[in-house]
Amino acid sequence: MQEYSASFEQQTDSLAAEQNGDLAKKIEMRLDDLEAADTPSWKRSAFKFMAAAAVLVLACSSIFFYYASVDGNKHTALSKNTSIPHAKAIYGGSDKVLLILSNGKRIEVNNFTNGQLAVENGYSIEKQSNGLLKYRKINTAAALATGNSNTIVTPRGGQYCVNLPDGSKVWLNAESKITYPVAFSGNTRKIALQGEAYFEVVHNPNKPFIVDFDGSNVKVLGTHFNICAYGDGEIPRTTLLQGSVEVSKGDRKK
Repeated sequence: MQEYSASFEQQTDSLAAEQNGDLAKKIEMRLDDLEAADTPSWKRSAFKFMAAAAVLVLACSSIFFYYASVDGNKHTALSKNTSIPHAKAIYGGSDKVLLILSNGKRIEVNNFTNGQLAVENGYSIEKQSNGLLKYRKINTAAALATGNSNTIVTPRGGQYCVNLPDGSKVWLNAESKITYPVAFSGNTRKIALQGEAYFEVVHNPNKPFIVDFDGSNVKVLGTHFNICAYGDGEIPRTTLLQGSVEVSKGDRKK
């Protein structure tokens, strides 16, 4: 059995089937010999039982080795020809979409149907009936303050859309995180991304929109594009749907 089992692992299915048939014939011949021999009936029954068990085990082994070999070949071919990105876990212990405020408070967005979730820097953060998280300015003076940032985190298998304070929309894919200022001040609108997100940026030539991710950044004035940057060894990718973007890393720009 050990000899034939080892050979099945190395052979194709056709050869394995042929060898299996040959071995079955040999076992049958030995059973015939046992019948003819002057052996007590209880011993013959025991031999038959063991031989039958051997055939069953060998048949199961040959089937296992065949499918294991086929499956192994598939995995080998896949690993050689296909690059599979693996999402990097960002926050554990929750399957909810999280809104993290500037003071560290975490709000599980899924627990709200609609209405106001919080107030930050003169903006009311509201979940609308369609599920979109929107920033609505309620205090112009407070909205000019700087330094406060919010973060949206999506769980594995989850997606979410947020309407940023400047009106730009961001759709986050699973296991992604985006951090952005509650009030865009200065000459740029700068945010940070880990994971994957699709952007529809409101045009503002005086305030370029910049996305930092994995040591690179994308600069736009107003356009539609996608960034995939899970940071797990895969090359970050920026996909442009409409308009133009400038991708830069260090001194290199394109």
